[in-house]
Amino acid sequence: MMQLDPAHRPSITEVMAHPWMLGPTPSQEEVHTEFLKRDLAVKSVMDEQRKQKEEEKKKRVVDRLKKTNRSGPDATLEAKFDESDDALFKPLKALDNYDRVYAHNTEFYSTYNPDMIEEALTESLFKQNDEVKDVKRCQNKYKVKFTMITKDQSGVANEVEMCVRILRVDDKKVCVEFMKLNGDQIRFHEHFAEFRDQVLKDMNDAIL
Repeated sequence: MMQLDPAHRPSITEVMAHPWMLGPTPSQEEVHTEFLKRDLAVKSVMDEQRKQKEEEKKKRVVDRLKKTNRSGPDATLEAKFDESDDALFKPLKALDNYDRVYAHNTEFYSTYNPDMIEEALTESLFKQNDEVKDVKRCQNKYKVKFTMITKDQSGVANEVEMCVRILRVDDKKVCVEFMKLNGDQIRFHEHFAEFRDQVLKDMNDAIL
């Protein structure tokens, strides 16, 4: 049926005579049951993925609590390890507000503390010594600038200058926005996908 040359396509009569067309036709109830079964299977997989992300988040939060003294050296253990939602999400730097003027396909949303997101990003950047240069982190806002370096098949280096901002969506959610400052657009999207799907995979846990 998809042949480019019409002479090679089957006629309507031949199509209707095909065994697939002559096979049993499910009833409306059977179709409904089958789609309900598929829907439950998809939801089950999504629920399992959500649980895995929640477990990973708990682990990261515990690790951060162990490293961070929120209340000073003389605070009690309970004060140091305040695990309330407000305490865990409270940013240490200023968060600019997110303004979705138009659809942006190089951003994602997270319920993680913005400091944890920034730490994961910069830790990854510093590990890629030969592939990253000029890492600059803003001291009072969640903004990180850096240049990614890749080589093509001929060994020529290609640089993409990028900026990542973490913006406040609401009291429990932030937007992680990637912007290209200079360089090839295709390579920029490849770098963004790598950060979103690998480096910051578990932190990509919310929708707008």
